[in-house]
Amino acid sequence: MVAQAAIDQFRRRLPADCRHANAKTVAKQFFNGIDGDLRVHDDTVVATYYNAPDDRQWRQHYEQPPARLKAEKISPTIPWLYGFKLNFRFR
Repeated sequence: MVAQAAIDQFRRRLPADCRHANAKTVAKQFFNGIDGDLRVHDDTVVATYYNAPDDRQWRQHYEQPPARLKAEKISPTIPWLYGFKLNFRFR
């Protein structure tokens, strides 16, 4: 259910001509050539993406979710991720 909600939000943020594209097309247009890594820093899993297309738009929606959640008085920890927080970085 969580994955479905995340995918739905992701699709809504795509350019209008891509919102109804199949998974293969979306993967080629938005994820082809992206590199990344995962690291744990204190209580946070940090996913860093390199070479993301139009990373300014990605940053606007996905960077610093723990701080955004705290600002909305929502716990930033993810119970099924052993209580870790999740953060995204774009380089």
